[in-house]
Amino acid sequence: MSALRPSRLQVSLLFSQYDLIENRQGRLTYGQRRRILWSTAYLPILAAGTLVAMALFELRLMAAGIILFYGQPLAFFLGIVVALSLLGAWRPHLLDAFFGRVQVAEGDLVRKSTMGIWRRVHYVRISGRAFDLPKWARRQFGDGQWRLYYLPRTGRLLSAERADGG
Repeated sequence: MSALRPSRLQVSLLFSQYDLIENRQGRLTYGQRRRILWSTAYLPILAAGTLVAMALFELRLMAAGIILFYGQPLAFFLGIVVALSLLGAWRPHLLDAFFGRVQVAEGDLVRKSTMGIWRRVHYVRISGRAFDLPKWARRQFGDGQWRLYYLPRTGRLLSAERADGG
């Protein structure tokens, strides 16, 4: 790896040499933390939007003088359930970003792909743990020993390096 130009692996996983150094120490960098929060910011926005849409629906029904015995409580309940589900999906990302602990998996890396419900899923497996990756990022991993740095709750892959020096 050149100090001036990032490797293809660094570009595909969006990490810098500084990120790798901090990840080796078990820490998350400010840039990585910011990327986690920005990439998942849609979840609380959708939760708030669901609650606003539910409230507007209720107000519209009341303004029209329509009182539905089952419809209004059901809409209210479903709005709350959807909003809480979205916030529940956001929680592990938020905890990973705030606590900033990085874990490491080391060993022989195996590149795999399988057919998912809608598309082919590409991933790498190391030490019994699988990490989903885009196809172009998975291609950057060669055979041999690797060290992968990831977040404990979400399993998000942060950075990687060869463990065998190859």
